[in-house]
Amino acid sequence: MQNRSNIPQPQTKEEWIEKCIQKYKEANEIKEKVFRVKAEHAEKSKNADKIEENLKSLQNTGQLIGEILKYMDESGMGIKKDNTDKKNDGNK
Repeated sequence: MQNRSNIPQPQTKEEWIEKCIQKYKEANEIKEKVFRVKAEHAEKSKNADKIEENLKSLQNTGQLIGEILKYMDESGMGIKKDNTDKKNDGNK
């Protein structure tokens, strides 16, 4: 246990009141900081949920496109790929 005899203690009533006011202000500052951090956390959590939903939607869309392309390839419609390199097309 710490030896508290080295820490100066308020001696008068006014000093005690001033110390109490100071501690009260410190406690309020800490409460405000906690409130801000909680609000920031809630906002970031909300944004993370929104991003997750967007990613799921994008993944579902990608899967659907992949299935359509697979069907088109299997059904003989064929997907023509343009493999020409426009930089080296010989016209320049």
